[in-house]
Amino acid sequence: MPLDRQLTAEEVLQSVKSMGALKASGKDGSNTMFYQRCWNLVGSAVVDFAQACWSDPARIQAVNETILVLIPKIHRPTLIEQFRPISFCNVSYKMITKCLAERLKPLMPRLVHETQTSFVPGRHITDNICILQEVVRSMRAKDRPC
Repeated sequence: MPLDRQLTAEEVLQSVKSMGALKASGKDGSNTMFYQRCWNLVGSAVVDFAQACWSDPARIQAVNETILVLIPKIHRPTLIEQFRPISFCNVSYKMITKCLAERLKPLMPRLVHETQTSFVPGRHITDNICILQEVVRSMRAKDRPC
């Protein structure tokens, strides 16, 4: 689906359904379970907001706030390495981001160079090992005198 087409209600609902129900909530305190269970009550307002942000990306600023928190990995941590950072993004922000990611997914194989493996399903980092081995083998062959 092209990026310039308006978001559909189905896309927005799918993004909400695909999120973990009890994942970290944002500054607003709402988690995804609220949206999933109360979709019949809040769905139209959520879709309207998502479509408004899609049409005017500056509007996303209203929910683009993240709280970063350090969670201790051990009892009485004393070093920064003993903490795990976690970010709390608003569900509305995550929902719109998921819609964008879904729209970009089919384009990624054309946008990401064939030797890069990130963000493209079916490509694996181990493929790069094979490419590296071929490069090293070619370089060694060139270093040898005929």
